[in-house]
Amino acid sequence: MSLYAASKSAVRCSARSWAQGLGGRGARVNVLSPGPVETEGFRESQGETPGEAERTVNAWATTPRPYGEADRDASAALFLATDESSFVTGRDLHGDGGMAIRRPA
Repeated sequence: MSLYAASKSAVRCSARSWAQGLGGRGARVNVLSPGPVETEGFRESQGETPGEAERTVNAWATTPRPYGEADRDASAALFLATDESSFVTGRDLHGDGGMAIRRPA
């Protein structure tokens, strides 16, 4: 998980740097950080055994809204791609149902 967290941090920091550096040219750079989306393969990818997978899936449920929907993530991406977000740059949009603000168990 440390490598995963480090890579996500690198993406966020890069986006902020690019937004600052390219802003004078009219470019906007943002990051979309979706939370878990329960798809057909979601449960299978959460652990090596069925028990591990179930524990992980149950841990996600501690967030205010545990699972997203793919169409909502697409709507967030569309928002960032249109002029509706013309004054938004260097941001990380969390579409995670409150996962980023949850208290550790």
